[in-house]
Amino acid sequence: MKLVECIDATSFLERTETYRERNPWLTNVIGSVALSVADGVRTYDHHRWWVVEEYDEVILAAMRTAPHPVSLGPGPAAAAQLVGARVAQGDDDTEGFNGPEHVVKAALVGYQSTSSNGSRREAHLTRRDVVYVLEELRTPEVPGAARRADLADEDIVLKWVQDFHDELDIPHVSLEGNRARLAQGSFWLWLDNGLPVSLAGYASAVATPSGAITRIGPVYTPGPHRGRGFAAGVTAAVCREITTSGSSAMLYADADNPTSNGVYQRLGFVRVDDVISLSMMTTATEPS
Repeated sequence: MKLVECIDATSFLERTETYRERNPWLTNVIGSVALSVADGVRTYDHHRWWVVEEYDEVILAAMRTAPHPVSLGPGPAAAAQLVGARVAQGDDDTEGFNGPEHVVKAALVGYQSTSSNGSRREAHLTRRDVVYVLEELRTPEVPGAARRADLADEDIVLKWVQDFHDELDIPHVSLEGNRARLAQGSFWLWLDNGLPVSLAGYASAVATPSGAITRIGPVYTPGPHRGRGFAAGVTAAVCREITTSGSSAMLYADADNPTSNGVYQRLGFVRVDDVISLSMMTTATEPS
C-alpha cells in the first residue's frame, strides 16, 4: 500500500477514473471539484490531490482545496490513516476532514499519530449529511415558475449563496467560483408573481463510464418565503434540467434537518449513504 500525490487535478481525475466509477456517489464531490479546478472554474489558496494504491489499483482518493477541509472518498481504514499522516506534513492547518464516517475517523487517527501542532487540536463532529440519489422525480404543485439565473441576477444569487453557507456554518466557495457557475448557467431561481423567492444550483457533471452524475446544491430559500414549497419547486426544475441532459441527480442534505429531508424524499430522492464532517478546533487556554 502506498500513498501517491498527483501533480494536478487533471492527473488526479485520470488516475482515479476506475475508482470513481466503482464509488460514483461518494466520490462525486472530489470528482466535481477536481473537474472545476482542471477547467479553471474554481481557484483556491492551494490544492493537493492524493491517492492510495495497492497492487497499482487506487483504493482511496482524497483532496485538500485550501482553505477548505480535507475531503476523502471511500476506502479502507489503513489507507485513510496514510492520508491523515501525510496531511500533518504539508496541510497541518486543515480545518478538518469530510467523507464517509469510518474513513474520516481513520484519517483522524493517522493525523493524530504524528503529534503535529495541528493534530493536537480537538476534533468535533460538526455535521452529518445524508447522500440522496434521485430515483424518479415527482413534480410538486407549487405556485410560480422556474427560470435559469443569468448575469443580471448576480447580486441576489451571490447573496443567497453566501446566506446559505452562513446559516449552515460551512466553508464558502469563492466569489469568483460562484460568478463562474452563474456564467455557466448553473443556478436556477423560483419566481412567485415574477419575483425571485428561492434558489438552487448544481455542480459540474462528473462523467463516469456508467453515466454522468450531477450534484445539486446549494438549495436556499430566504426566511420570509419559507414554508410554501418554493425550494421543492426550484429543486424539481433543476432535476428536470439535469435528467434531460442525460445525467443522474444527487444531493447532500443535513441529517438533522427533517424539513429538507422530507422535501427531497417527496421529490423522489432515496438515501444511499451518510457522510460526516469533523472540525479541528483549538481549545482556548486560561490566562496565566
